[in-house]
Amino acid sequence: MTVRHKAKRAGPRLAAALVVVTAVAVLAGCGTKASSSAATPSPTASKSQGSLAATVALAGYLGQVKPIATQLAATAASLPGAVKGLATKPNATWTASAAHLQAISLQLSSQAKSLAALTPPTALRSVQDAVVNGIEATQKAVAKTAATLKKGVAKTAATKAQIQAQVATLQGKLSQLPQQLISAVEGVIASPNSTPTP
Repeated sequence: MTVRHKAKRAGPRLAAALVVVTAVAVLAGCGTKASSSAATPSPTASKSQGSLAATVALAGYLGQVKPIATQLAATAASLPGAVKGLATKPNATWTASAAHLQAISLQLSSQAKSLAALTPPTALRSVQDAVVNGIEATQKAVAKTAATLKKGVAKTAATKAQIQAQVATLQGKLSQLPQQLISAVEGVIASPNSTPTP
């Protein structure tokens, strides 16, 4: 058999082989496109993942806030007791109340620092700052009252009532702060697009 005759017989086989190779190449190309398109997340999927991450972050932040809020509530509840047994005129009860209020002042300072050290989600930064400022303002007022009692300065019988009323007012304001922050966090979790009011 001559070379020319072999080439003629191989012609159809060669053509068939080329068709198969071309088909495989086309299919491989389609597979590559399918794989690349599947690897690219859709905008809807990305948005859903972002919302889930935000919710997880909020839940984590709420978990950090609640213990501090519990401590603040306990501190607020202890304020009236610090001046409950206060005598009308300066005596040992004034010194004892001053020491009690000073201890509460230190607790408030520590709690304000603990809360300020947290990193809140952006939507809650202003609320956290407002609560920290409220705690610090209460702490300063409590420390001032403690200093007044320690000095034992009282010119009228009304001083006792005034001090007790002042402490009760501080207690009322302080007790609202923890719930204010927790409510803000829970509100954002319930409505992620909402902006809490400080």
